[in-house]
Amino acid sequence: MSTNNILEVENVSIAFGGLKAVNGASLTVERGTITSVIGPNGAGKTTLFNLVSGSLTADSGSIKLDGTSIEKLKPHQIAHLGLIRTFQGAKIIKRLSVLENIVLAGQNNPGEKLWRIMTPKVRRDYEEAAKEKAYGLLKEVGLESLSDSFAGILSGGQRKLLDLSRCLMADPKIMLLDEPFAGVNPALVERLLTVLNTIRAKHSLSFLLVEHDLETVMNISDKVVVMAQGQVIASGLPGSIYDNDVVVDAYLGSRKRNS
Repeated sequence: MSTNNILEVENVSIAFGGLKAVNGASLTVERGTITSVIGPNGAGKTTLFNLVSGSLTADSGSIKLDGTSIEKLKPHQIAHLGLIRTFQGAKIIKRLSVLENIVLAGQNNPGEKLWRIMTPKVRRDYEEAAKEKAYGLLKEVGLESLSDSFAGILSGGQRKLLDLSRCLMADPKIMLLDEPFAGVNPALVERLLTVLNTIRAKHSLSFLLVEHDLETVMNISDKVVVMAQGQVIASGLPGSIYDNDVVVDAYLGSRKRNS
C-alpha cells in the first residue's frame, strides 16, 4: 500500500442472486484529499460504500485502511480504526439539544465507556471536557448559536452540519459521506463546501463522497471516480473526467453533447 493513500480498494466484487452489484472495482483515496464517486442509478456506488464501511462483506478483493486490511471487519471495528460513515438521512435525536447530540456520539468512541468506573469528580471533569470538545466542533461548522436548541428544529442542511460534528467526535482519519448535499438549499450547499474544506485542513481529514450533483462534485473534488454497471470505468481529475468520452457515453450522455 502506498504510504500516501489512506484507503485502497482493489478488485472488490459482490454478487446478489448471481447479479454482480460490484464487479472488480478499485479505487484509492490519498491522505488529505476529497474523492467523489459518481455514476447513474444502479451503478454500484452505495454497494461499494457498504463494502468499504463493513455493512457488506465482499466476495473477493481487498480493502485497506491506512495499511490495515478491513474487508472482513464489522462496521464498529472499522470505525474504531478511523473510518466513519454518514448516511443520506442525518441520524439525530430530535428531542435532545444540538450539543447533547454531539456529546452522545462521543460516548460510543473507543475508551469512552471508561466513565462508568470513574469517581464522581473525575466523571464530571470528563463530561465537561466532552462538552467543551463538542462545543468547539459546533463552532467549526457554525452551529454554536443553536447549541441549546432541540435538534429537531434544524433544517436539512443544518442537520448535515450537525452530523459532520458528530462524526468528528470520533477523531476519524477518513469520512464516507453519502450524498451530503442532497436536500440542502443552495445557500447551505456553499456553506457545507466551505466547512468540508475547513475541517479537512484543520483535522488532516480525507473524504470519500457519493454525490449526484455534478457541479458540486467538480468544484470540491480532488479526484472523481466514475462507476457504471458495478465497475469503475474512469478515474482522474475532475476536468479530465468531464471530457472523457467513456464517461459521456455511460453517464452524462446527451446532456454533455447538447451543452
